[in-house]
Amino acid sequence: MNIVLIGMPGAGKSRIGFALAERTCRRFIDTDRLVRKAHGDIAAIFAEEGEAKFREYEREAVREAAKHFRSVISTGGGVVTDEGNMRLLKKRSFVVFLDASVGTVAERILRSKRPIADKGVRGIEELYEKRRPLYLRYADLVVDGNGYGVDDKVEKILQGMKAAEEAESPRR
Repeated sequence: MNIVLIGMPGAGKSRIGFALAERTCRRFIDTDRLVRKAHGDIAAIFAEEGEAKFREYEREAVREAAKHFRSVISTGGGVVTDEGNMRLLKKRSFVVFLDASVGTVAERILRSKRPIADKGVRGIEELYEKRRPLYLRYADLVVDGNGYGVDDKVEKILQGMKAAEEAESPRR
């Protein structure tokens, strides 16, 4: 089974994903990194080719990531807007929504070179309000992405997975 991390840009998916992969001896796959490797800088893709083209490249990355087993997959913030992406990822995965507050993600995003930074705080709030129901729909577990350290979040994910597995296993 894979572990898939979803959430807003700036929620800490890559950072938590890498730590989680190390802790569980799994491969770490970052779909944004796969897009960059195959097609170049994401901000440049948005600027020169548009969001629709980026989403096409993201679908390719998701298909590649979903082929793996026993991996931790960190996704781009908008992966949930494509039902096909999520259908593929949920097939063999435990999906974790890192739910960082708008304030937390806005602070991190505005310090970055991500395309979403151009939208400003209000645009980030609107995007969060639009995507949050999708994150909740696809999540098997919601983990607070605010505060706490990386190790604490990794531990919460592992505890949540264990609880889910115990709930699914037949009683003896």
